[in-house]
Amino acid sequence: MSRITKIGSTMISVMLLLSVTAFAEDLNQELLEAAKNGQTETVTSLLDRGADVNKKDLVHMTPLMWAAKGGYTETVTTLLDKGADVKAKAYLGVTALMLAASSEHSETTAALLTKGADVNAKDDSGYTALMFAAKEGSMETVKTLLSSGADANTNANNGDTALTLAAKNGHADIVDLLKPAGASVTVSPEDLNKELYEAVFAGETKKVIALLDKGADVNTQTNDGKTALTEAAL
Repeated sequence: MSRITKIGSTMISVMLLLSVTAFAEDLNQELLEAAKNGQTETVTSLLDRGADVNKKDLVHMTPLMWAAKGGYTETVTTLLDKGADVKAKAYLGVTALMLAASSEHSETTAALLTKGADVNAKDDSGYTALMFAAKEGSMETVKTLLSSGADANTNANNGDTALTLAAKNGHADIVDLLKPAGASVTVSPEDLNKELYEAVFAGETKKVIALLDKGADVNTQTNDGKTALTEAAL
């Protein structure tokens, strides 16, 4: 075989390899988009054609994470049945379960838990799926997580718990749900009072009630002598 023939053969091989690689990347991108939009049939077709079920995008989100975030339970189940990593983490340590919980998708949350999602996994800030659900006030999602063994008393890196997040965001019903589950209030009186003043100033009645139930003092003064009570009277 002549030198020219060898070079030509090598170039063809390289071109074929690049073509196959580009084709695979196109499939993976299509899969991410299909999962993001809950297009289960398209997801199935792309996987059958060789798309990578655990392909990550620029922020390390997988097809499963996008489907979970959107609450597309059927798509989530399909991806899991095809081998999607239910414990994979994206940027900042977020999991598919956290994304489903923070978006208030209780059915999707349950599907992920059934397939082995770690109910007490933490992101880089120490937040769990339960904390995200409590913060959003998603009653059904909180119930689902608690029934699957979520730790109601674990702390985030900044000291937050599911209960304090629920209280800070005015979700009194979530606070009442977490108490029997063993959750305790670790927020300081100073923080409670600050939250109360800010809630009164913003006119967030439900949050005010929740903070008062936690022991916030309406008469505590700010640096300029104002109190939550005087602010409410304005």
